[in-house]
Amino acid sequence: MSQSGGTSRLPVIVRCLGFAAACGGLLSFLGWVVSIERLTDWGGTGITIKVNAALAALCAGIGVALLPSGKKAAIGVQVLGSLVSLMGGLTLAEHLIDVNLGIDELLFTEPPGARATAAPGL
Repeated sequence: MSQSGGTSRLPVIVRCLGFAAACGGLLSFLGWVVSIERLTDWGGTGITIKVNAALAALCAGIGVALLPSGKKAAIGVQVLGSLVSLMGGLTLAEHLIDVNLGIDELLFTEPPGARATAAPGL
């Protein structure tokens, strides 16, 4: 395979991978919205993805899918990347300073006693 043949497929691969990540985040978020536990706990372990993590995966996936679009999508990619960074940074801060900012429970709450639901600062 020639160098040019391989690189011409790269934008398609990047878009597909970004789309896959976005779909995973969207499905997990929809699992919370419509109360389908299997979409929030893909492994069936009783440990669910947090809503903010699902939204971060959705935003990151869309941002990655937009990367090959060039300058016309650059602002959107930067905004989505900033949102993901903000969510990740706030979550990290919660754990480092042992405080609960409430971002895990902002939109939906898990039932008391659910596995792996301990939030920092609680």
